[in-house]
Amino acid sequence: MQVKLTAGFILSAAKPADGKDRIIYWDERRPGFGLMVTAASRRSYVFQYRNAEGESRRASLSGSTKLADAHKWADILQGDIARGADPVAKKRIDKAGQAKRGKFKTIAEEYLKRERSKVRSMDQRKAILN
Repeated sequence: MQVKLTAGFILSAAKPADGKDRIIYWDERRPGFGLMVTAASRRSYVFQYRNAEGESRRASLSGSTKLADAHKWADILQGDIARGADPVAKKRIDKAGQAKRGKFKTIAEEYLKRERSKVRSMDQRKAILN
């Protein structure tokens, strides 16, 4: 649904759709930018675009953000996309990397890199004890 997104509209008129789990109010002044309202009345700003491969992507931002700040966020995304970046794909890769950091193998590898010179083999340990 195309509307003029204003702070007043967001606070008062943006309501969840009857029988649907979400509705997106697209800003008539800015293509791809809108406000998504869920059946539970949760709000989030969305920016939909196509990446270099032509795949449709939708980035989201907390609905508690001020409208002016959400527009700045959309400006940044639009600039990144114009330079050929895919912000949603980058966010997914970053998130996967953060999850990977917590794995034991990664922790052990980082420990060995940092402490390699201090780590002794079993033969070295036995030599010290004898």
